[in-house]
Amino acid sequence: MLSVRIYLQYGTHAKRRRSGYILLIVLTMILMAGLLATSAAHHGLMAATQSALAEEELQRRWGVISCRQAVLNRAEILLKRRELQRRDEERKPPRLETSILLGGVRFQLRLADEQAKLNLNTIFSERGERHVDRVIRELTDFSGSISASVLTPHPHAVSGRPHPPAFDSWGQVFCYERFRGSRSTNELPRAIMTATEKVTCWGDGRLNISRAEKAVLHATCRSAVNPEAARRFVETWTRNPHWNLDRLLGGTDLKRDEQQILKRFLTDGSRCHSLWIHLKSGKRRETVLSLVRTSGQAGDGRITTFHW
Repeated sequence: MLSVRIYLQYGTHAKRRRSGYILLIVLTMILMAGLLATSAAHHGLMAATQSALAEEELQRRWGVISCRQAVLNRAEILLKRRELQRRDEERKPPRLETSILLGGVRFQLRLADEQAKLNLNTIFSERGERHVDRVIRELTDFSGSISASVLTPHPHAVSGRPHPPAFDSWGQVFCYERFRGSRSTNELPRAIMTATEKVTCWGDGRLNISRAEKAVLHATCRSAVNPEAARRFVETWTRNPHWNLDRLLGGTDLKRDEQQILKRFLTDGSRCHSLWIHLKSGKRRETVLSLVRTSGQAGDGRITTFHW
């Protein structure tokens, strides 16, 4: 009778232990299933985020390329239309600014004529580094807190020779120390854009007299000839806004050699244009500067691009 009771008690304890094991296994499986589901959801979220970021990046690149092709290929046409809206007495370089929204990304565009600006490479080649520093301080707008640096021309650039050009980026001209570590990725390019409205490092080296403003023309002429000859030429230009270069030179009391020198600094046309593109989507900011120099045919120029 005792053995039967022991057997029954043993069987009851065994059943309880088996039930405990089963419960533990079930709980473990539920926990693992939960972890797997969480992991799958996490990976799914990461994949969705990466896909959205890739899509946005593609949208930005496509937008920049589209804007560049649409505007730079027709730069002269667009600027000439702008000139028609300008009064004769304004005598300011035509500039086109607009803003468009593409796929949720805001693109702010500014098109300008680089040959309506004083060319620093020409000044370096003709007059040397010290004169470049002087005209930069005279014409540059430092309101954006950029300061002129110790100029760092190309190591093989020499005064008296146009090639290689002394400067092919603004980092060789301006000091960016104030912007190091800045949280705003948009602050530096906008400061550069403001500082370089009257000076350039690109183009064929000559200033387009039909688009230059008076201060830029005067600084360019003073870099080419003596101050009195420069003053007489600028006065003739002021009185006769529609004369071409040859007529202006012939209509000014200049020596023959002075006329020839001015022809190295001045021109009637433009073959170099710049396009600033400021991108904004959410909290992200980006800026692209594209410069194109053409030989006269639309779309035949090599594009130089800078990214911030």
